[in-house]
Amino acid sequence: MSENNIENEQENVIIDKNGKEIRPKKLGFFKKVWYSIAKFEKYIEMSLEGTGRALKYLLQIESIFVLIIACIGLYNSNQNLNVFIKNIEDNVPDFRYKEGEIALIYEEENEVYTIEDKNLNFGKIIIDLNTADQNVISEYENTIKNDDETRNIGIIVLKDKVIQVAKLEEGVQGESTISMTYDEIMQSLFGRTDLEVTKSNLLEYLDGNGRTSILIVNFFSYFIAYFIIYICSGLIYILILALVGFISAKITKINLSFSQLFAMSTYAFTLSNILNIIYFVANYFAGITIKYFDVAYVTIAYIYLIAVMFLIKLDTLRKQENQVKEDKKEEKKEADGQEQI
Repeated sequence: MSENNIENEQENVIIDKNGKEIRPKKLGFFKKVWYSIAKFEKYIEMSLEGTGRALKYLLQIESIFVLIIACIGLYNSNQNLNVFIKNIEDNVPDFRYKEGEIALIYEEENEVYTIEDKNLNFGKIIIDLNTADQNVISEYENTIKNDDETRNIGIIVLKDKVIQVAKLEEGVQGESTISMTYDEIMQSLFGRTDLEVTKSNLLEYLDGNGRTSILIVNFFSYFIAYFIIYICSGLIYILILALVGFISAKITKINLSFSQLFAMSTYAFTLSNILNIIYFVANYFAGITIKYFDVAYVTIAYIYLIAVMFLIKLDTLRKQENQVKEDKKEEKKEADGQEQI
């Protein structure tokens, strides 16, 4: 065994009150959750497993949280898709798409259809398959941009193209309208432009294979996006808490390395993360909001870390006191021995 391995092995050992060596054990995830919440005395033992296992624990607990968020997002997407399909059934006339153009099956001259969608964030949808007049199209664009109820966004559906409209905030650079022909859309979605689409087979697609595809994409989008967000924010919180703990340890003369404090800080956020999951679910389904929850989230973890450090300090003082007693006993024995001589 190399010297480095011996040194690392010696560092990951603590001595209990009876002088017995305690070496880190490979604890399971759920046992760590329990120890992190209810067993302060186990923090030293868990910290000796190293930062690698602490990071693995963070990934596990955040994955559970993000999985719950993704499932809620999946449920929400499914509900919104149902509303969107119902809107098409009730408000969109029978149409046929062929050779890059949409036409009504039962054409009504100068008929304009409007749908307001607040669920899938399409905004106001204006359908006019008869006009090519730029002045009329400009009026539609202004109508969408001035509609605060649909967040000033929307779509204009014309005979040969779709125009996406969004009102830009003052000072924001970019285009307020994006235009795409149906050939471009079909090419990007299906890799071909010779498809024929009707209202009936569109609804059939959205309620069948299309629904599955949309929900799968939404689920993974939710999971990946929130996973990155919560892992990054979690690491920042942990690093800040570990730094505060490191400074506190230096002031109070507690012998803890930064890597140990990083691991302890990771476990100290366990209860905060569980409460965060509960709060997210309660907020979504019941609309419950708690003022300064973010402050409480960090404060709880800080209290846990301080409590652990306080126990370590007490244990250190107890060991020092025992050592003083032992030294006095030795001195007394030596003194008694000299008197006998």
